[in-house]
This record gives sequence, structure tokens and C-alpha cells, in this order.
Amino acid sequence: MKQKLWVSLLSAAVLAAGAFGFAACDEKGNEGESGGSSGTGVAAELAYAILPGGDAYEVSGIGTVSDSAVTIPSEYNGLPVTSIGYNAFRNCTSLTSIAIPDSVTSIGVSAFRNCTALTDIDIPASVTSVGAGAFNGCTGLLQTEGGVSYVDGWAVGCAADTTAVTLRADTVGIADQAFRSCASLASVALPESLDFIGDSAFNGCTALESVVLPAGVSVGDYAFKNCASLAGVTLPADMLSIADYAFKGCVALTEIAIPAGVKSIGEGAFSSCIGLSEIVIPTGVTSVGAGAFSGCTQLLQVQDRVVYVDRWAVDFEEDSDDKDETATLRAGTVGIADQAFYACGELVGVTIPDGVAYIGGEAFLDCVKLPEIDIPDSVTAIGESAFNNCAALTHVAIPDGVVTIGDGAFWYCRSLESVIISDSVVTIGNCAFECCNKLTAVYYFGDSAKWAEISIGEWNAALTSAVRYDYVEEETDVPDDGGKYWHYDSDGVTPVIW
Repeated sequence: MKQKLWVSLLSAAVLAAGAFGFAACDEKGNEGESGGSSGTGVAAELAYAILPGGDAYEVSGIGTVSDSAVTIPSEYNGLPVTSIGYNAFRNCTSLTSIAIPDSVTSIGVSAFRNCTALTDIDIPASVTSVGAGAFNGCTGLLQTEGGVSYVDGWAVGCAADTTAVTLRADTVGIADQAFRSCASLASVALPESLDFIGDSAFNGCTALESVVLPAGVSVGDYAFKNCASLAGVTLPADMLSIADYAFKGCVALTEIAIPAGVKSIGEGAFSSCIGLSEIVIPTGVTSVGAGAFSGCTQLLQVQDRVVYVDRWAVDFEEDSDDKDETATLRAGTVGIADQAFYACGELVGVTIPDGVAYIGGEAFLDCVKLPEIDIPDSVTAIGESAFNNCAALTHVAIPDGVVTIGDGAFWYCRSLESVIISDSVVTIGNCAFECCNKLTAVYYFGDSAKWAEISIGEWNAALTSAVRYDYVEEETDVPDDGGKYWHYDSDGVTPVIW
């Protein structure tokens, strides 16, 4: 599957912080580095880390607390405490109880691993995710029923030889990787109380044959990846999205009914489902992730080298011997999936039919020879980095109906000289026109007051420093205010300055 080219430095920094920014007890139960002052039993003495965005904290370690009973505050330095970090209390063998406030929404990987004396914990209803191994080794806390280990209302693990599971009626969540690689697990009954299925919860359960997901449940990334025997999946009617790689490698799956309310299908969601031969993408879907159906050989349809699933264009089959390639999307296409034409370096022309509503993220990223693009009036959204580094693109018109121009949509289109922007646009994302150093003219299909209402993200100096012309159809209506105005030439395409 084609991979994303760019990753923000911020994301890299976050990963680095997650890997190294914890302060847990060492293997002997001693205290590690503290972010607080000295003392005993005071919640402020826990170690904290500010989260990306700067609007919340996570507990990153035991700090200088020496009491066996710990209360986590709902606020620190005037900001909410929303998570318990990776390894935060790992190996704190003297810890017997912990009170978690309802400001906390996530408990990190191995957060309480090997807290062997811990016997008292209540996971508040605010928590929506529990990381892998968060309670591994908490022998005084874990409750086991029917081969499943529970902490409060969360299923956190499974005995390797378990073949059938019926989760307790009060189960609200399944922790990340709780049943991962339980190769003998053939059936699972999920209760109506279940709200959350964590990342990779059933990843690698190769014997699992079917699953019925209850109403209201949120399903994490990779949740059923490589469940090779999974032939029956029932999705709830109220499901809104299908997570990244949720059913990747479910080779026994031949068909699946996607509920009408689904808005997005994640990256790689059904990739390598080689038996999948029937699927209907509902009309309400506005986003299909990169490689969502990659390797679904019985499902993919190819016409003029454009690859389709239902009414979505999902890929393009390049010809290594063909220079200056063109692509024409078939009539009836409603969307272009993320990365559908990614890095098609010889693409010099593409015809997008009226009726296409969505141009996905990175859809034409690195199409460096593409000189122009005619975006039909039916398009309502242009995804993040959709035309990033289309180095030959000189002019573009954003049609009426487009509401959002995504982050980085035209980033580094270094030949872009002019852009027509409809007054339907309400949001222009960060870096949408960053590094468009030749951009000199913005033809706006509105007036100054309307332009001022647009939310323009950061790092768009090329856009905001270009000369803006407001639209006036008749010369007799041009205001005598010294402003700059434009109209269409008789061809209805070319902008002309009054």
C-alpha cells in the first residue's frame, strides 16, 4: 500500500515524549524522577507532563509520593488532568489504591504494570481507552471469569487456551490488545453495555469466526486485524466510522454491510481481505482512507487504469513505460480516496466528472507534472495535502460548494500563480498555500466582509500576501473606493481585472 510521505515534526516530538517522558518506580519499587515538590501523600507531588496542545496534563509518574493510597487530582496548574501516561506507575509495588477523577479519559500502556499490591481502583465512566498491559501483573486487582481478566468494567486480558468468551453484562470496554493472538478463541459474545473496543483488541485471533458488534460501540484501529477465520461481521446501525486497519487481513470475509450512517472508512480498513467480493459504500461516506481496499482482488474494478470500489476511485495503475499519462474518472464517481493518485509522477491530466463530491487527503500528492486541475462544482471538500507538491500546477479554481480546503492542500505548489476561491469556503487549513512562492493573485468570489469571515490557518503567508481581487460582475457596479475587483471573461473561465 502507498505510504504517507510527510509526518509533522510535532507528531515525531509527541512519539519521542511518549517513549522517554515517563517517571515510574524502578524495579525495586523506588521512586523515579519527580515533576513535583518533596513531601508525602499529596497529589501535587505526582509527576506530570503537559500534553500536545498545551491545554491538559497527564500523570507521568509517581513523583515523590510515598503513600500507598494515591488520589489523582482533576486539575494541575489550572489545567485538567486527562490521562495517565505510559508506564506512569509501573513497578510501584507499595501502591494499594488509587482514585482516578472523571477528568481522565485514557490510561496508558503499562500504566500500572506490576503494581502487585494494588487492590482498589475505580475506572471512571469518562475513560474511553485503556492501553495494552495497563494492569499486567496486578495480581491483587485482576478478576478472572470464563478465561477473561477484568479490572472494574474493563476486559483487559484472556487466557491463551480460551475458545469461547461471553463478556460480563457490565463490561464497558475492552482494553487495547486484550485478546490479541488468542489463537484458540473461536467465538465471542459482546454485551449491550460495551462502549469501547480497543486498538488491536482481537488482532491475530485466527480462529474467531464471527462477531456481532453492539449498538453504540467504538472500535479501535487494528481491532480485528488478521482474524483469518472471521467470515461474519455485523456492524451496528449507529456506527459512524470504520477504524484504520480494523479488518485488515480477514481473508475469510466475503461480504459486509456497511451501515448507512457511516461517514468514514479508515486507512487500510479492509486491506488484504482477499475473499471480499461484495460491498456497498453508503452515500453518506465522505472519506475513504488510503489503501482501504488494497489487495481486495475480487472487489476492485479497473477502468482505463483507474481502480474503483463501488463509486469511489481508490487507486491508479501506472504504466512504467508510459510518459505523460492521463486519467479520466468514470461517470457516477462520487469520491476520490486518500492517496488514490499519490506520486503519479507522469500524470499530466485528469478529468474529474461532475458528481464527485470529495477529493481525499493526499489524493494527488507529488503529481509533479500535473499542470492543471478542473475541480467540478459538485466538490464540497478538498482533503489535507490533496495537491501537495503538484509542482507544475499554475492555476486553480475552487468552485462554489467547497466549504473546507484542508491543511496543506496546495502546499509547495511552487508554480502556482493564481487561485480563484469561491465565497462558499469557510475554512482554509494550516499550510494550505504554504511555499506557493509564485502566487501573486487571489480572485475571490465575494467581498471584503465575506473574506474576513474565512478562518485561515497558520502558515499561509503566500495566500495572505498575494493581491486579492473581489468579484464584481458589472463594470458599472465597481465601487469607487480604490479597491481591486475582477470578473470573468466571456469564456466564463478566465479572470479579468476591472
